[in-house]
Amino acid sequence: MEKVDSGKCFAECRYEARLSVDETADYLGVSLRTVQRWIQFDNAPAWASYLLWIHAGHLPWTDWEGWQVDNGHLFQPGFSRHGMSPGDIYALPFLYQLLAEYRRKSREFDSLIDQAAVDRCIPEWIKAKTG
Repeated sequence: MEKVDSGKCFAECRYEARLSVDETADYLGVSLRTVQRWIQFDNAPAWASYLLWIHAGHLPWTDWEGWQVDNGHLFQPGFSRHGMSPGDIYALPFLYQLLAEYRRKSREFDSLIDQAAVDRCIPEWIKAKTG
């Protein structure tokens, strides 16, 4: 939800990530003893808290404020259902292309309808002279 900052302690980020001390050490690529020291002395480096915050599903970039990732799906702020899977995201460019094609066809169809309406208003004797 919010960006991890200096006020977010390592223990809080680890709790949010739902990782045991062993899992935290493995995830961060450090020894178990290192994680224990960070917890004991509350002196973990910012990068460690940052990674745990991301692991908990928070997106720390400003433009993504409020967005979350849960169980492999991306959720926009305020929503807990209908998240987007990676496949949905991959499909977006194709959906935009399809939408553009539908809009083009709709404009073409509207033009034909307009032309048909104009044709109905022109008397037959004028059509015969121009056609």
